[in-house]
Amino acid sequence: MAAGIPSHKRSRPNRHAGNHPKRPSRTRQKTRAKAPDCLPYTRRNAKMFGAGIGCILAGYLCLAQPPANGLLSLTVAPLLLLAGYGVLIPLALLMRSRQIETE
Repeated sequence: MAAGIPSHKRSRPNRHAGNHPKRPSRTRQKTRAKAPDCLPYTRRNAKMFGAGIGCILAGYLCLAQPPANGLLSLTVAPLLLLAGYGVLIPLALLMRSRQIETE
């Protein structure tokens, strides 16, 4: 090495000059799943989603009724909200059409 030249000013070999060996190509390539042409949601899914939204709205309306410790506020409203958020909306999103299942 050159004596008197600081290490940060010494010339370095060019790594990109093309004299280094190329990386071996990967033998296993990732394959992507083929995307479907359309969404798997049908009219049946939309009806179920609408029922879930209606159930949730009915639950909030029951929750807003005046006696705070009444039957609607303490029993019916939580059941409607649970049915909407926990059952109907997930079913609407996860339900597949019969045509897709047979293919």
